[in-house]
Amino acid sequence: SRVVLATALVAVVSTPLMGAPPSPPPATEDGSAPFSAEDLAVQCRLHILDACAVLVSLGPERVERRVISEALAVLGRDCEERHVPRACLYEGRILAKGELVPANRQRAVDLFEESCAAGCWEACLDAGYAWRKGLGVQADPRLAKRLLEMACAHDVPMGCRELAVLLREQAGDDADAAAVHGLLVKACDGDDPVACWAVGLDLLEGKVVPAAPERSAPLFERACGRGLAAACRSLGYLYEKGRGVVADAKRAAELYETACDADDAGGCRNLGLAREAGRGVEQSVEEAARLYEKACGLHLAVACYNLGKLAQRGALGEERVRWAQGLFDTACLDGVKAACAELTPPAEKPSPAP
Repeated sequence: SRVVLATALVAVVSTPLMGAPPSPPPATEDGSAPFSAEDLAVQCRLHILDACAVLVSLGPERVERRVISEALAVLGRDCEERHVPRACLYEGRILAKGELVPANRQRAVDLFEESCAAGCWEACLDAGYAWRKGLGVQADPRLAKRLLEMACAHDVPMGCRELAVLLREQAGDDADAAAVHGLLVKACDGDDPVACWAVGLDLLEGKVVPAAPERSAPLFERACGRGLAAACRSLGYLYEKGRGVVADAKRAAELYETACDADDAGGCRNLGLAREAGRGVEQSVEEAARLYEKACGLHLAVACYNLGKLAQRGALGEERVRWAQGLFDTACLDGVKAACAELTPPAEKPSPAP
């Protein structure tokens, strides 16, 4: 049977760079992948390295172990014996991930640097990320910066985005906001969804560049369409508030649901608020509670507070009123001041008789 790569692969934006698979081939008009696993295996035997890497990324759940072993062998030989830069990039990612072979991040970094020096600019990105995060090596921001600059200069979108992140890490509030924004714009122009979302946020907030929420909307939509849940939530916010788009509560709720289905805590909480109020969706306190509980479980403290308020007023049944204080305590510890105000002080013990 044919394998739909667009859904089988883990998107690069949602995984650590080290060990991320290549982007899938473009889908056909009906949404299916242009190649089956069998097609990819044939291409891999012909040393089409991207095909080998995709087979490896699909894993034994979707591809026979024998075929994966053959793909690993092709990549290994082309890297270790023929010193093909792209083969070493993929070999490094496999070693860094450590799922199909024993992990060896130090060796992975060596391979990334070797590939980078040979002109495989994606490998400069992986090497820079490793040096920034200290993965297999002692973190070295200066070396990371140099490697990420090389990747960005050679039009690797994630290289520009990671360089922007590094600059913010190094300089904090003193970072050149315009320079960081420019790097994110370049990454977005290269179709990096996280960067497009970040550029959209800058345009929405109006601190780094003049506010232009009407320009945020297409950027959020683009990133949402690429599977970035946070961007779906941000687009939902625009539709809820009517910022840069015509207000549409139903569309906002749909986008929050998309984000929540991908385990975005903010999307779950926003959909919970819509459910509780009946805004753009059928009102349901029970469903709102379920959504708040999911968001709370995803460590969004303000959602714990929202769930606590429902419990406090008996909307979840009298037997659950006692939940409220525990939820307020959780939210308060995470900095939600409104939750702290709801905490009942412990009863004072009577003073001992003189």
